[in-house]
Amino acid sequence: MKVSIIIPAQNEEDYIARLLKYIRLNTKELNVEDIIIVDTFQRDNMIKLAEKEHAKLFLCKQTELRMLFEVGAFEAKGEILYFIKPGCFPPPSFDEKIIHSVERRFLSGAFRVRLIGANFFLKLFCHCFHSGISFSRTSQTSFFITKRLFNCVGGYKYAGKLRSENEMFEIVGNQTKTEVINDYAMATGKNVDFSFNPFSTMKFIFRKLIVQF
Repeated sequence: MKVSIIIPAQNEEDYIARLLKYIRLNTKELNVEDIIIVDTFQRDNMIKLAEKEHAKLFLCKQTELRMLFEVGAFEAKGEILYFIKPGCFPPPSFDEKIIHSVERRFLSGAFRVRLIGANFFLKLFCHCFHSGISFSRTSQTSFFITKRLFNCVGGYKYAGKLRSENEMFEIVGNQTKTEVINDYAMATGKNVDFSFNPFSTMKFIFRKLIVQF
């Protein structure tokens, strides 16, 4: 059982260069089937970077993140798909942890999130969620799913319609058990979309504090 790592480019060359080096140093070659970069147009620097780090580069005319993931999933050869959003660094040995999770019959899941450089409210929101954390929230930075399950639910593009991430995660959650692995992916707050507004976030935090005390 091997993992395909899927990375959307989205004008993040410096980040991707650091991420690819990080992946090389923190995974075992026998666990990783392929590393796939999906870019919106062909750039010489990205081609050289992919060749240097033995990654595969594919192009997608659409800039929507979900379409870049869809292209990456189609080209992936591994039994497990691991999608990484810009600005995210998974924990060391993430490949082993993902494979171990799937072997225990969790066919999809994500790591907890630790935010770097985020504002106070976003950090507080993320911290409070750790006592009742959900797959749909942690998967905002990176998530894994077996390729068989991804194809079974139809992926992001289903019946000619591009699903929202919430729709995708809800469908996946209804199909199988998901696991939030008790380890942290590091993410920059500016690239993480938790889809919340300040008023609903504060209400959620106060409810959590009341329950805890």
